[in-house]
Amino acid sequence: MTDSGFNTLAMIGYGWETEEFYRNWFNSDHITKDDIKEFIGPTHHNGIIETKYADFFLNFFKTTLLYDKEYIQRIKKHYRMVKNLQKKKRLLLRR
Repeated sequence: MTDSGFNTLAMIGYGWETEEFYRNWFNSDHITKDDIKEFIGPTHHNGIIETKYADFFLNFFKTTLLYDKEYIQRIKKHYRMVKNLQKKKRLLLRR
């Protein structure tokens, strides 16, 4: 979320995969269920400076946007588009 001056007001992570997916993604025997819970659903990004608005936006996401199925599908589609573009760039760089 940014203000009209494009200053970051909040960064919200949204993990929609299963616990098993994140356990495999971390590829570690030392990852705990509590660690994985930080990646499932809407969350603040740990280690990122948040403003006084961060909790407001996270709550808005949880109570409003999360229930908008079309919005969630757009997030997932955008994520796939970015990942596909990254993959194409990596393939081009290997040539």
